[in-house]
Amino acid sequence: RRSQSRKPVFSTDPAFIEAIAEEIDRQSDQLTERSEALKSCLKKLPEAQRKMILFRYYEGCDIAEVAIKTGRTEGAAYRLLSRIRKALNKCVSQHTSPSTS
Repeated sequence: RRSQSRKPVFSTDPAFIEAIAEEIDRQSDQLTERSEALKSCLKKLPEAQRKMILFRYYEGCDIAEVAIKTGRTEGAAYRLLSRIRKALNKCVSQHTSPSTS
């Protein structure tokens, strides 16, 4: 019984499989929409902030490297990146939320 209870239960019911496929499609569409919104929001950032994001997330620099490249202390770089992430999150949320007209 213990062995059986640890095994995942898979359903071959076509309706179940279709429901899973629809959920995957829905989530994929949401990710695509958020990705496009993020690109748009990144373009709105001032150049210095956009560079910080590029250093941190596209070049994979750690906070110390970002601080050196931007002439800031580690604490200042960390705080600014935190503010930039919050602003980007807010911007993306505004772009992807259904309009309330």
